Amino acid sequence: MSPPIFVHIAKTAGSTLRTLITANYPSEQILALNGDPKEVLRAAAAHMGRVESFGLVYGHTPYGTHRFLGIRQPRYFTVLRDPVDRFLSDIAHAVRHDDHTFHGALAEPGLSRDQIIGRALDINYFRNTMVQFVSGAFTTETIAMSHLGTAIDNLWSSDFVGIAEDFSTSLLLMARKLGWRRVVPQKANVRPGAKEPVPPELRARLERALAYDCMLYAVAREHLARSRAAHGMLLQEAAAQLDELIAMQEVEHPDVQFQTYQVGQEHGVRLDRYDAMILKGSPLFRWMQP
Repeated sequence: MSPPIFVHIAKTAGSTLRTLITANYPSEQILALNGDPKEVLRAAAAHMGRVESFGLVYGHTPYGTHRFLGIRQPRYFTVLRDPVDRFLSDIAHAVRHDDHTFHGALAEPGLSRDQIIGRALDINYFRNTMVQFVSGAFTTETIAMSHLGTAIDNLWSSDFVGIAEDFSTSLLLMARKLGWRRVVPQKANVRPGAKEPVPPELRARLERALAYDCMLYAVAREHLARSRAAHGMLLQEAAAQLDELIAMQEVEHPDVQFQTYQVGQEHGVRLDRYDAMILKGSPLFRWMQP
């Protein structure tokens, strides 16, 4: 069976999931694909027909990457997020980090929030980003209805689609599909400080600008609802238990969640300590049994 491909769309809890990728795979079994479209293409093509030794392909890589890897029956996984919240988080990230490609354009002194948003909407990278990734357009063209149709087809054919707003449920379903034995993550790359409120008129404006992403997100919610319904109360109880462990970690290590994390790095907390709190017979323990 070919390795699964995890498509990490920016600001959809992917950094937190990376802590579990490190926990569940030896480094030599992970193929990371990141960069602009040409860089991803070159890196994938270098491994064409030689992916059997990898347990997972992951990165800021679009649907369609399997073609460049020589995979005929791809297994895609991804997580989506409320489009307005994801967009605002993405531009806030660009403003905070001076190594971001669009930092200069968005972090110019004196810009108001409305001006920053206007500039971001003029940049193709920020417009309907989720459809860009899931359709395979990947920032190379302006998104149209045809791209949305392709993205919806790709979502329905995916092995798993999660949503960030139901993170623990999504994580547990994905972990079962992938056969992960470690499921307590280290929260990572959380935006520091309180999020600015989104006035109704701004949300309405962004929902219009991100209409294709909003439609795709609705499909993702339905996809997850069908997956969740198939597992009944055990999944709900296991997700609630996982939420408690994550909340405990936030209290015990309040600053770790604001740090960035890349696959292969040392964890900032001892995840095995939290794994040991999953008592035999508990919902989370039972969920993790093969």
